[in-house]
Amino acid sequence: MLNRRFLPLVLLIGIAIGLSSTITQARANAAPSPSSPKTSAPSSRLPQAPPSSKVGPNEFMQITVPAAQLPASSPKLLPNSLAAVKGTSSPQASFGGWYEDFESWTTNNTWEFSDNAHGGDYLWGQRKCYVFSGVYAGFTAGGGNKGQSRSCTSSYPASAREWATLGYFDLRDYTEGLVTFTFKGKTEYVSGSLCNTNDYFFIGAGVPDSNNNINFRGWSLCGDYSDTYYQRTFDLSTFNVLGKNFVYFGLLFVSDSDNNRFNGVALDDLLMLWSKPDQLFIPMAGKTTPPPPIQNCPDTEPNNFAKDAKAITIFDANCRGQFSNDTETPPDDWYAITVPAGKTISVELSGIPANADYDMYLFDEAFLSDPNRPFVAQSAKQGNSNESIIYNKNTKLQRYFIRVYGYQQAAPNTYLLRVTLS
Repeated sequence: MLNRRFLPLVLLIGIAIGLSSTITQARANAAPSPSSPKTSAPSSRLPQAPPSSKVGPNEFMQITVPAAQLPASSPKLLPNSLAAVKGTSSPQASFGGWYEDFESWTTNNTWEFSDNAHGGDYLWGQRKCYVFSGVYAGFTAGGGNKGQSRSCTSSYPASAREWATLGYFDLRDYTEGLVTFTFKGKTEYVSGSLCNTNDYFFIGAGVPDSNNNINFRGWSLCGDYSDTYYQRTFDLSTFNVLGKNFVYFGLLFVSDSDNNRFNGVALDDLLMLWSKPDQLFIPMAGKTTPPPPIQNCPDTEPNNFAKDAKAITIFDANCRGQFSNDTETPPDDWYAITVPAGKTISVELSGIPANADYDMYLFDEAFLSDPNRPFVAQSAKQGNSNESIIYNKNTKLQRYFIRVYGYQQAAPNTYLLRVTLS
């Protein structure tokens, strides 16, 4: 793990380098053995027991919030805090963003907070709970009349709906960007369900309509992330705010009315970056970045079944996967993606070693409860030819599962995977 003392600097420089490519979440069917023809569909190997998982999906959500439910404020154009803190740029510069370390989150009068369910008793709070760097983190239900006195391990309230909003920004001249943050904690999650049927936290952005309601688009997360610190990175283009003015960012925490409540989630080192086309600069350097290094795919074991699939967080850019850590032969890796309705899924598998033969399969969400359900798309060419899948029949928000199968292995047992939603 990185030394926390250097984390903000590493984030600002390391994440900026990766921004020039747009960044963007039980082995169920056995593929045929290397000695058999590559013409038949895989047979079922999904356990018959209901799937279980401690963490939910990265779920895309769209939330329209009436103006009356948002904190009252006078609109003001916020400066680029990267410029203010690091001396790198202005709101109209080629490279911009906002870095929130939560050290003065509730006292600097920049973020605004509201409680739409408990009359101000529970708000997002600046607390010493699950801090990743510095002294404070942003803690769900950790502020307000009652929340400020609850411990880091006590349960959050039922029926919570807490907003923290930041804005506005002028992003009319910017074409790409990302949002990344570190977090730790636990919310309710029922395996196989979506986050919005349980308790979750959400990060999104939007612009006001003619009635000053804000249509926030973004991503929610839920489940048990209490064992260590986690990091998520989302492509800002999915928030639908690039190229627009009066852009607001929002953090939301929601709990339902049942008694399945936990301690909540703490966020730290929230970084939002945006840039103009072909004008990306490294903070504090003022030089155009070199091509970004290829990041590793989230293929840590176990991921040999659909229920154990790791969420893809890198979109529209190659990530590197590998079979060296697989314990079964032949090996495969499973990945999960959450896809909004109407989006086309494009998956490319390349970098297959000489004398190797890897294949790909795409399954929809119904496959988890029906292990005999066939894949919705496949690519199984001979040899080490690149594989590709394009699937444009998605009609609802749901998870899909990508299976990369090592039909025939050869060193170095690595591959490149690229997932695009369009």
